[in-house]
Amino acid sequence: MDATHATLPILLTVEEVAKTLRLSAGGVRNLLARGELTGISIGVGGVRCHRRVTSESVAGFLARQISRSRNDSRGTDAAADFR
Repeated sequence: MDATHATLPILLTVEEVAKTLRLSAGGVRNLLARGELTGISIGVGGVRCHRRVTSESVAGFLARQISRSRNDSRGTDAAADFR
């Protein structure tokens, strides 16, 4: 693989992200609209544009969710949520 290809981001479809996060495609589109995931539109002249999400965006989203979850559970009895 040459240097050009090594720097290209991995682009995922909305459906691929939905499968990875176990959400609906609509849920992923909502995350994109709220800016919680970043994506790009691919298409010609705005006709039949397709959204793509970088794998880095998905990884960042998951890291923020994990961090938020850990911060929310500090100081509480996490097991109490399951009783």
